[in-house]
Amino acid sequence: MLTRRTLVSAALIILGTQPVIAKSKNHHILIQDFQFSPKSLNVRRGDTVVFTNKDVVPHTATAVDLSWDSGDLKMNAQWSFTAVRSGELEFFCVHHPVMRGRLIAD
Repeated sequence: MLTRRTLVSAALIILGTQPVIAKSKNHHILIQDFQFSPKSLNVRRGDTVVFTNKDVVPHTATAVDLSWDSGDLKMNAQWSFTAVRSGELEFFCVHHPVMRGRLIAD
């Protein structure tokens, strides 16, 4: 049985064109001076966000909806998160709740 996707792919090959596939990217958020930098970041689904703690005290990167949590990140520790859904996702540090950031995924 031929699927629509198979037919479209075959048509693109016959016409000599190929579909454009967006590659995932890595983004970096520094945790420094008791703040996330940048505070807001636009990403695509499939992109990876790497959090790096540059403060001497532990911090976390924790989704407000608790769907993900880095656990304690000591100085120079890193943790990565891959965006899997669209929309706005706010995050904070559980030890310092005034530290907040936002990911906007499309």
